[in-house]
Amino acid sequence: MKILKNLRFAFSPWPFKPVAVTTVTTAFLFMVVSAVVVSLSEQSGVGARGQNAPWIFAMAALCFGFGYSVIYLGDLISKKLKKMYALVYHLTAIAFSAITVLVREILTSDTTPDYWQEPISKIRLFVVVIFLFYFLHASFGISNSRIAEEAKQAKEAKAALEVQRGRLIDSQEQTRKEIADFLHDRLQSDLVVLGIQINRATESMPVESKEVANAFVEEIERIRQIDVREASRALAPELDGPGIAPALNDLSRQYLSVFDVKIQVDQKEKITKQQRLAIYRIVEQALLNAAKHGSPRNIEIVVKIEDDMIRIWVTNDGRELAQQLVAGAGFAIIDTWVSQYRGQWTVKKVDTNTTLWAEFPIAQ
Repeated sequence: MKILKNLRFAFSPWPFKPVAVTTVTTAFLFMVVSAVVVSLSEQSGVGARGQNAPWIFAMAALCFGFGYSVIYLGDLISKKLKKMYALVYHLTAIAFSAITVLVREILTSDTTPDYWQEPISKIRLFVVVIFLFYFLHASFGISNSRIAEEAKQAKEAKAALEVQRGRLIDSQEQTRKEIADFLHDRLQSDLVVLGIQINRATESMPVESKEVANAFVEEIERIRQIDVREASRALAPELDGPGIAPALNDLSRQYLSVFDVKIQVDQKEKITKQQRLAIYRIVEQALLNAAKHGSPRNIEIVVKIEDDMIRIWVTNDGRELAQQLVAGAGFAIIDTWVSQYRGQWTVKKVDTNTTLWAEFPIAQ
């Protein structure tokens, strides 16, 4: 049963492959015929061997030309008669084998083996060629099916990866927003209450103790108004406006005590809030990596939004990245955002500066 199943599978209709099947079949016949004719020629002398060379090449050329024409014609007919594909496929196999036998018959001469003129030899050649037709088509068909299946699986895996990347980004941003809301609402209110409680507790204290307590209250208020607010903005930046520049300016202020930051935004097209967030996160990680690994004095941020593309350059004059530096969470975040929008990015040395470059299309 398994043998019958395999045979039915091999002889079932497959997509036509005119060039591949004709080339392999012609090469096979060329080698077989050459071996037979040369062997017989050696028995009758070198001169006969030389005379057979043009005949062998002529047979190969005619077999290829006629064979290719038959399979190509069968392919054309099958496309017009799709419901009769199987019938056209098998008729093409018969015609391909018959034309090969006919070519050998036409070119048969006194120098060719006598048994080639016998019916059994013609039948044998017909069977061999038709077997090659089915075997080669099945082989190419199976290979192409496997390649197509692997390509489909790779495409599905890529799509699943894109979905996972999107979910990862959403999860990260949701977590950031929850922490930012906690800082903005709960922590700030707790700090306000703490300051009021300290003020009340110091009413009956000596002047010197009250001054110390007031200093603590002022520090708590500074933390509430500046540190907590900046941390909240960094976690969930304000991106409701049309431009990205205000958010990048807020981001750069965190590093002004460490290095100077110059920002240039050239925006000629509108982008979505999510794309503004992508720009913000990429620049955020670039600044963080530069501060951690490069110790720069100056950083230049250039964002260009034009020609349906978003392009980002973050250049610093700090130390060159070490060759052994392993990409960590910062680069992973950049890669996730850029890949989410089917873009590309790299970190490279330009003169004495290190530049992180990223780009991705606006349209999705």
